[in-house]
Amino acid sequence: MPYSITNLANRWRVPPASTGDPVLRGTQYLEELRQATPDFVRVELEGELCDRMKMCGWIGLQIQRINQHLQSLLEECEACLHSADRPSVQILAAPLATDLGLEGICILQPPITLLIDVGRVLPQDWLGLVAHEYAHAVVGSPGHTVQFQQTLTHLCLGLGLPSPPTGRSSESLASWPPCRPQIHPTAFWLGRTALPHC
Repeated sequence: MPYSITNLANRWRVPPASTGDPVLRGTQYLEELRQATPDFVRVELEGELCDRMKMCGWIGLQIQRINQHLQSLLEECEACLHSADRPSVQILAAPLATDLGLEGICILQPPITLLIDVGRVLPQDWLGLVAHEYAHAVVGSPGHTVQFQQTLTHLCLGLGLPSPPTGRSSESLASWPPCRPQIHPTAFWLGRTALPHC
């Protein structure tokens, strides 16, 4: 049975009601994400089975803290706009398939949902990644158009991030603001990378 992505965002930002098996909880989170997102978005863990089990356990224990932190970053972005200009957006952490070549994605089908692969970018740069995806939500388009650049520039100025230089190509805007990659993306999902102050 497909899950509602709206209910996912609300449910996975709060600690579990009971202490259950973290591996099962992490597996449930990933399965619900897979069922609730469009086919072009592939949520998957990489590595050997034993590592994927460890990642599921870590997700089961920590995902609500990560999603709460992402929500606070989203709220910082929203604070840069007048309330009338803010689309209704939700945000979730998700390990995205490597071959997608994405650190984050904005799913524009209602409800607008930002999926952030927090394992691919250093935690200090998560705000820039959230701002980039939020700019897509505000513009309502996946492209890196002039309107996208104007929105991203506004957000960067409000958040104290480097603004994209004028005249940037849409290709260079695809990776703005610059985000430093994790050397080993799976290390985050294994719990080997320090968490931001969540």
